[in-house]
Amino acid sequence: MGADKDYQSTQIHLPHKKPRKSKKNPNPTLTPEQKKQNRKQAATRVIVEHAIGGMKFFHCLMHRIRNHLGHFVDYFFSLSAGLWNYKVC
Repeated sequence: MGADKDYQSTQIHLPHKKPRKSKKNPNPTLTPEQKKQNRKQAATRVIVEHAIGGMKFFHCLMHRIRNHLGHFVDYFFSLSAGLWNYKVC
């Protein structure tokens, strides 16, 4: 997919893909260990995506910020993350 080449400085965890069907491998499947790793990664991804969606509830991340100060965007992000964590707990 090219993500590992584009982002070499960070560690990216991609799920295991099922191999292609071929003459040598007519019934391709993932190993039980690969399926277990994919499920664990999917469970973590769901939690992260729900958190991001919850932070978008506060609308300061949804709209375009017209301020050119870099720390202002970070302030909005940390403020909405803190409010979401407060709401969850």
